[in-house]
Amino acid sequence: MVVATGARSANAGFAPVKKRGERPMNLRDGLESFRGTARGNARIPGLALHPKRRRAVRNFVTGWAFLLPAFALLAVFQLIPAVLAVALSFTDYHATDSPTFTGLANYARLLEDRYFLTALRNSLIYLLVTPVIIVFSLAAALLVNREIRGIRFFRAAYYLPVVTPVVATAIVWRFLFASPDGLLNGLWMSLPFVKQPLHFLTSSTLALPSVMSVELWKGVGYYMVIFLAGLRAIPSELHDAARVDGASAWQETVRVTIPQLRPSLTFVAVISGMAALKAFDLPFVMTGGGPAHSSETLVMRIYTEAFEYLNIGYAATQGVILLLVTMGLSYINLRLMEGGGVE
Repeated sequence: MVVATGARSANAGFAPVKKRGERPMNLRDGLESFRGTARGNARIPGLALHPKRRRAVRNFVTGWAFLLPAFALLAVFQLIPAVLAVALSFTDYHATDSPTFTGLANYARLLEDRYFLTALRNSLIYLLVTPVIIVFSLAAALLVNREIRGIRFFRAAYYLPVVTPVVATAIVWRFLFASPDGLLNGLWMSLPFVKQPLHFLTSSTLALPSVMSVELWKGVGYYMVIFLAGLRAIPSELHDAARVDGASAWQETVRVTIPQLRPSLTFVAVISGMAALKAFDLPFVMTGGGPAHSSETLVMRIYTEAFEYLNIGYAATQGVILLLVTMGLSYINLRLMEGGGVE
């Protein structure tokens, strides 16, 4: 009897006897009991985390929980396609056949492809939009960076082309550039010394500059907002000190404003250069790359090879060249804008 009583006492800590009238334990009671046990174990030396350590772990997990969806999208739509494009650039791959490894044959073919070389030249010429758009957008930001009556209207007016759909913009400007009945040709022909209209979109000399002018018109408002944000971040004490020292408005702009805008200038130079190299929609709708490929950009050439000729491997090779050119020019922009020069 003594042994049996001892056994019941030893088992009492593991299986407590249910009292009369007590309801049976359900799932919620089990979870609450588990949480209480976990809290009790957290007080055991060696198992408990320091509060700062616990907070750091929680912040780490929370941060990655927010970042992982973005990283997943980036990997699926950017990193994996880029790796596949590099791999396909070493193959002869048509959409109807299986890829065949050819080594550097596609890269050697680029050196003899006059259409590719013309498109590459046009994309590099398109880069001339970058310095012009920086000057115009900075001038617009300086113009609207003042608190006067009606200034919000001008800010909205400058920004309106940015939110206008690209296709609608291209179609409207195609009518404006039309020859000889377009609005711009009408103004041109109204001059007393003009006898012939200008063929803006059908001339191999004027087609690309015409498209670039529309790119400039559409992008000024976007970069103006970036410069305007940079201007608002400049401490007013710097301008006050310059005025006390007797600096003119021009000296204040050159010696105070522009140096303080160096981060904004670097950002605009890089992203506007990348946008120029990736130009596709405006020239595609306005000229289709013509006449005689004079306004065809490198992205348009890649599109033609991939989706019209179904030459996926050769299009991937051109895409790799575009990637290398974009990375190289972005690096040069960063080095020049940071004032370090190109090593």
